Amino acid sequence: MEAKPATLDAPRLLEAEHDAPGTVGADWNPVHTTSFRQPRGSIFYIGLGLGIIFAGWILGSLIASLLGFFRESLELGVVASSIALTGGCLAVFGIGREWRSLRALSQVDVLRTTLIGGTDTEAARRQCQAWLSGLDARVPEAPLIASALAEASSVAQLRGLLRSRLSEPLRLATRAIGIRAASEVSALVAISPHASWDGGIVALRGLKVIREVAQLYGLRPGPAVIAALLRRVARSAVETATLEATSQAAADHFLNNLPLVRHLGAVAGASTAAFRMYRLANVTAQSCSPFAE
Repeated sequence: MEAKPATLDAPRLLEAEHDAPGTVGADWNPVHTTSFRQPRGSIFYIGLGLGIIFAGWILGSLIASLLGFFRESLELGVVASSIALTGGCLAVFGIGREWRSLRALSQVDVLRTTLIGGTDTEAARRQCQAWLSGLDARVPEAPLIASALAEASSVAQLRGLLRSRLSEPLRLATRAIGIRAASEVSALVAISPHASWDGGIVALRGLKVIREVAQLYGLRPGPAVIAALLRRVARSAVETATLEATSQAAADHFLNNLPLVRHLGAVAGASTAAFRMYRLANVTAQSCSPFAE
């Protein structure tokens, strides 16, 4: 019978109670900690209720309108019903596409968790191949890596194969997206006629950065995916917004004391906006990558 490993003799930050049944060994290193779901707020229920009322009103108005057309004539009712049916099918198709896009994003999270702490090699291999199938059009190495996955005998080998073969190409492509966006934004901010335009310029170009990075990682960046990614990068946006406010205040103070170089006031805002675009590209890539650190 194999002996139980002893706890390492290391200094403890928290001392165990005298009557405690046992101590936590230094080898305890869980991959994930338990996270508690936050309760729904009042805004959620208010929005849900208003949405139900609006949808019911639309449906009731549509039914009443169709009945009115049928009272006028059978042909007119059939034409109106065909138009309504076509519009409804297109709406359902669009909702289905958004749902599939969100599901693909959630599958990236599942694959990331599997590669970190999973033990089922076959399941991890299928998930890796499904994810790589979405990269075929943008990453030439993806088909070769998908065929090489059959030689991996463990989840660790799958993770190592993806990182060694895809990490650098995706990083370089993300860097190119960030640099291009940073160059465009810095130029637009520098030549914008008013500082109030800067926020709109950065916001619009930031949405394009998120779309480009999501497409690079095989996702379809519809409105639902864009909203989900915006929620994930919100913390980075707050940090960079704080940096922008600080740097802009320092630049304004400096330029007010030196009127001769006041015409260079746009430089600080342009450089900070460029940094925001580059940082946004990297953070979005971490949210879309299944093997991000």
